[in-house]
Amino acid sequence: MILTQKTRFARNGAFTSIRKYHDARAVLINPGSKAEALRKDVDIKFGDPDEAYVMISPEIGSILAGQPFPDGETIEVPLIFSHRSRYFSRGAGPELPRLEIPFNLPRLETSDTTAATSDATLFQFGLFSTIALNGTSCEEFTRLASTTKSQIGETLEQLKDM
Repeated sequence: MILTQKTRFARNGAFTSIRKYHDARAVLINPGSKAEALRKDVDIKFGDPDEAYVMISPEIGSILAGQPFPDGETIEVPLIFSHRSRYFSRGAGPELPRLEIPFNLPRLETSDTTAATSDATLFQFGLFSTIALNGTSCEEFTRLASTTKSQIGETLEQLKDM
C-alpha cells in the first residue's frame, strides 16, 4: 500500500477542509472473463482511515457493475462490501466479479459491528468510479458530486446561448 497523499477540495462545497486520498493496489477477480486474466492487480484511491470510499477506473467499475457505462451518464449500482474478506461485489456468489482491497472500511456507528457486510453504492461519473458505503458522509459527498455535474452541465448549455 502506498500512502502518497493528495488533496482535493472539500466536502459540502466548503473550502475549509480537504478530502485526502491515498494510492493502493487491489485485486480484481473476474470469474466470467474469458478475454482477460481471472485475477488482475489494479490501482485504487482511498480516503483516510475514518472514511468509507474507494475510487477506481470506469473500466473496473463497469466490470463490477456487470454493464458498460454510457459516456456522460451518471450511473448508480448497488453493491455489498464484505468486512471479513474485504471485497466489493454485486452479491455473495463466487461467479460475480469482485474487487478485493488491502484494508477494511469503517462501519456506520449505528450499525451492527458484527455484521459481515455493509451496503455500498458504485457511482459512475466523471473520470473515476467511486464506491462508498451507504449511510456514510462519503456516500453523501459522492452523491452530491455526481448530481452536481448534470445540474451544472444543463445550466452551462443554457448560458452558452445567451
